[in-house]
Amino acid sequence: MAPYDALQFAIGQYVTVFANLETVIATHVSYLLELDHKLVFFMLKDILVSQKIKLVRRAAVQKFGEDKCSRYRAVLNKIDKATEFRNTLVHGAFTNDDERGYLLGKLGHSLTDMDKGLEPIGYARVQEEARTVDALAAELIAALRNLQT
Repeated sequence: MAPYDALQFAIGQYVTVFANLETVIATHVSYLLELDHKLVFFMLKDILVSQKIKLVRRAAVQKFGEDKCSRYRAVLNKIDKATEFRNTLVHGAFTNDDERGYLLGKLGHSLTDMDKGLEPIGYARVQEEARTVDALAAELIAALRNLQT
């Protein structure tokens, strides 16, 4: 597979894995607030990921208390950090440079620093981030199960 095709494939996998994580978060909101899952999915569809994380964190504390939620909140903090890559991947600038290859990042504010925020991106990096997000979804599920016991 050509490098560009492989990168596109990896980006598709990443987006799919992240969508699954958002589904897990919405399901947790439904459980924690004792609301119908269809209603929760409808309410959260236009909400930023960072706001969903804050909501599920508050819902967990409300249901189980501050003291019991430390592990759950720690996982949510990791997820919040992981959204930085997602936001750059989905909303950032993507280009190909003859010398540096495929680049991803945020554009600068002037012509002189326009590409300073761009970094090389490839299949392996996107795959690594996808594995991280997938593991975080599983870790969040496990943390909720731990709260339920």
